[in-house]
Amino acid sequence: MDRSADNIHDGVISSELAFKAYDGVGIKGDALDNCLSAYGVQLDKEAFAKRLEEAKKMSKQSSLISNLLDDVKVGKTDDSYKHQYHNSNQKKDATKYIFPSVQAQVVHVSTLENGKLGVLLNKTCCYGEAGGQIGDSGKISSIDGQKLMTVTNTQTSPDGNHIWHIGFLEANRTLEPGTRVKVNFDVNKRIELMQNHTATHMLNCVLLQLFPFTQQKSSLVHEKGLKFDFISLEAPMDTDTVTTIEVRVGNYIGQNAKVERVVLSNPQATFEDDQSLQDMLKTQFPKKLVITLPDESYPSQVSIIKLPDSVEPCCGTHVNSTGDVQDFVITSVKSTHPGQKSLRCITGPRAVKARESGIQMIDDAIALSEQLEVVTSGEAEQLEFIQKGIRSLQKKIHEKREELPFTVKQELSPMLDEMKSHVNAMFGGESIEDILNADEEIVVGKLNKPANIKRINKNLSTKPYFVVYPDAKQPGQYVTICNVPKISVAEDSDFNSEMWLKYAFQDQPDLKLKTFKKQACYTQSLPIKDVDAILADALLFAQEYIK
Repeated sequence: MDRSADNIHDGVISSELAFKAYDGVGIKGDALDNCLSAYGVQLDKEAFAKRLEEAKKMSKQSSLISNLLDDVKVGKTDDSYKHQYHNSNQKKDATKYIFPSVQAQVVHVSTLENGKLGVLLNKTCCYGEAGGQIGDSGKISSIDGQKLMTVTNTQTSPDGNHIWHIGFLEANRTLEPGTRVKVNFDVNKRIELMQNHTATHMLNCVLLQLFPFTQQKSSLVHEKGLKFDFISLEAPMDTDTVTTIEVRVGNYIGQNAKVERVVLSNPQATFEDDQSLQDMLKTQFPKKLVITLPDESYPSQVSIIKLPDSVEPCCGTHVNSTGDVQDFVITSVKSTHPGQKSLRCITGPRAVKARESGIQMIDDAIALSEQLEVVTSGEAEQLEFIQKGIRSLQKKIHEKREELPFTVKQELSPMLDEMKSHVNAMFGGESIEDILNADEEIVVGKLNKPANIKRINKNLSTKPYFVVYPDAKQPGQYVTICNVPKISVAEDSDFNSEMWLKYAFQDQPDLKLKTFKKQACYTQSLPIKDVDAILADALLFAQEYIK
């Protein structure tokens, strides 16, 4: 712990340092207080609370519409219609939901940058971005159905009183205060948002069940998926854990349990903090896991989302039953800070498709593996077929990183790497396509056939690369070309392609180098006894300089 005089005075930690622990690492106020006590240091709770409030105000001021209300004196937007939807009785209805359109009156129009307008209505069915969920998009039309404005984004004002419809006017159309209009949102997008937001709540619940000391850091709900950041020193987030999480969320989906929205009122003006709300919720829902955001203040009227095992304050839109989420797949797991992890997930048809794609890719990889077991080094045509198949699957993994299950990628990647190494060994090196499409930050490899310097540099010029290939004119000898883009090394570093080659071939006293396209260098034809050793040394050497 940093005990410098600027940070700790008379045994009390500065509010700024405490805030850094809260904001950077995610330790909530109570937990931070307990942690500091173990070191004999006190937390000035009043100063810390003021610093939190300052941060919230600064965050609000950075909003797209933070300055729009300065000169606007209009009543609060009635956005209660955003929750007024119900399930359809029509089995053939793909959406299974019926959403309202709202007739409203324009109360204010503001001109924004890039030709956009910000429009306030007296009421709306659109959800304004808040609580981690992005806003609806849609359209504003005249009462007789003529389209007036494309709504690309819907934002909630910093004070929570107004919903801004942001977008572009149609050609030769106008919007003036007092105009009667109809407002509609993109139904398909809304359903995806509902699926992803409900899945976020289920995910949070499952994480807390598995790892009780987990703490949500932030979440983002958009139509293509959800992002969930959390703090946990005990969650390993390996393949087995991810599988367990998916199964548990899947169990909730399978229950097809009712998702209830309950509005609760506090007799006082506001809840002082999340703990006061927690106490109330634990009293009303004693058998439920109560989830709140740390150090958050809540208004006197709070919307609660009630799931099978949890209750959580939320202003967002949700499906009416857990079964409507359809499926849940984790596509990415990242560690952003010590103890902090970030999950990306998808639901609905996207998740169903991801599972199907993952199963198909694993089946294809198994089929290639079975072919590789019986092929010999002399069957060049069959080896090339297998090589192309491996390359195709690796490309799909790279291109569909956010569309494939994390568990599938974890299983497939090492499997394909092993197969690729086997084929390369039988071929005596990698194919030009493998080298040119390499995903590594530093590309180091041996080609199985003579190559064209121009083609290599054209495709790899933005990366550091070190490539050895057979000389077509002198059998048994090799040419080596390498490149070190200036952007890949520190400004004060003198590392370059010439230095790289001289290090790799320091046992060649008469080494002759030629420059290609200013930054790249290549050798004359050389006899190389152990290409793999040269490549390994070259990679280790470059890693000392490449940032």
